[in-house]
Amino acid sequence: MENTGYPCPGCGAPADLAAGCPGCGRPPYPPAAEVTRLDREIAALAPEVERARATYQDLLARLDVVRQRRTELAARIRLEIPPPQPGPVRPVPVPPSPAVARPAGPRRPPGPCRACSSSSVDSSSALRRSSSPLSPGRPSGWPGGR
Repeated sequence: MENTGYPCPGCGAPADLAAGCPGCGRPPYPPAAEVTRLDREIAALAPEVERARATYQDLLARLDVVRQRRTELAARIRLEIPPPQPGPVRPVPVPPSPAVARPAGPRRPPGPCRACSSSSVDSSSALRRSSSPLSPGRPSGWPGGR
């Protein structure tokens, strides 16, 4: 086992995971060895984190300089070149409305339907059809009604 040495948590003498502590006789104690390993990892990572922080700070400063330069140039452009003045209002052409689509289905022959032309239809039922509140003068539901 590599780097298995650690200070004994009982007496502080050097111990390892193979034999434990020779000073007080404690058996190997893996959590103490893990603490020692983590201490070494923290010591290795700390300088890397510091370098990354410094790099981040440098990039942040550069970004601030670039943003400031852009803001200054945009303000200068707005001062040197006035915005366009609105011209006269032109009417917008309105496209023609599409033709009203008629429902698909069988077409009715011109003229009254067979039921209307038969002698069995009395004048009161014809009057009811022709005075529908939905389409005055036409039976309700016929194409072209109002």
